[in-house]
Amino acid sequence: MVPPFVAALLLSAGGLACAAPAPTSHTVARLQYRAADCTFTDAAAAIKSKSTCSTIVLSNIAVPAGTTLDMTKLNSGTTVS
Repeated sequence: MVPPFVAALLLSAGGLACAAPAPTSHTVARLQYRAADCTFTDAAAAIKSKSTCSTIVLSNIAVPAGTTLDMTKLNSGTTVS
């Protein structure tokens, strides 16, 4: 049982002493999806999906004329080979 003065303190502090909520299944799925190792052979697929990968392998990649293989703005820690 929590003494009344402690309960009042917790309520007045906005519940700061409460535990953080558990991650939702959506958050866990998003983190697992982000942790994927990805191999691309197509420029369009690499550009579209690069932010979902933690490791990117460009294997015999085809880049059409007039297209730039934009691999900027990757998530922090992503490696490309």
